[in-house]
Amino acid sequence: MDSSTDDDGTYSDLEYPNYRQYNVEEDYSEETTDETSVSTESTFDLTLPATHSYLGPNLEELRGRTILDDGIYVNLPLLVKQSVVLFPGQTLPMTVIDAQTIDMIRTCLGNDRTLGVVCLGYDRTAPVGTTAEIYECMYDGPEQGFRLKAKGRQRFKILRLIIQVCSKYIKFPDKIFICCNCDSYIGRQSNMFPMSKEGPLGTYCNPAGIIHEIVTLYHAQGLMLSRTSPPSIEYTWFPGAMCKNCGAYMGWKFTAVESNLRPKAFWGLTRKSLKNKEK
Repeated sequence: MDSSTDDDGTYSDLEYPNYRQYNVEEDYSEETTDETSVSTESTFDLTLPATHSYLGPNLEELRGRTILDDGIYVNLPLLVKQSVVLFPGQTLPMTVIDAQTIDMIRTCLGNDRTLGVVCLGYDRTAPVGTTAEIYECMYDGPEQGFRLKAKGRQRFKILRLIIQVCSKYIKFPDKIFICCNCDSYIGRQSNMFPMSKEGPLGTYCNPAGIIHEIVTLYHAQGLMLSRTSPPSIEYTWFPGAMCKNCGAYMGWKFTAVESNLRPKAFWGLTRKSLKNKEK
């Protein structure tokens, strides 16, 4: 049979359609497997994966077990993991290197070694989770963090979330604060910063029993300080900062009394005196 080639010396697919079809059929026949010939027997050590030996042989074993009573209300530190669902009886292996989670693990180890594990889905956190009890761990220092194993214990339902934030990762929306009384401009939400490990918004009580929800900002404007109330290092309940436009009570200005403290000054404004507004 005569054979024709392209200019580069190769056979043309258009000239040999049967040859191309034959290859497709041949490949398909090689991939087809008789299901009856597949063995379900395994010679692997099926207990090995559950030991998570890759974490190292020197983890410290922790004694005891915590069982929470059914129907009780407890505060649990939560570990939110992307697309991870922990079931009771399942082992959760972890290497922890970020400072915030290390602090949480330290707190757990100092109490009942129990934390809650919840799944972060594509658009929201699951409303239920599983308690996990740490039963083996090793702390390798601030650089390497923790290596640990925890066991899923009991299912729980989330009733309320108390979120802690770290200033290093805070990014606030591009909104502004205005006076709740006269709508005068006070500051940007991007000027918020945390003066507490619980974040830039905190609740405080003074000796008079008055509870204030305070937002801390490193910069604000449109405020004036009270001339009748001198600075004090005690808990205060008198107006320290007022709106320049309407005179409404807004909060206080705090100034460092020691030269080595940073920031040198910041504003603590009551949340009820502020409104959010799009920039």
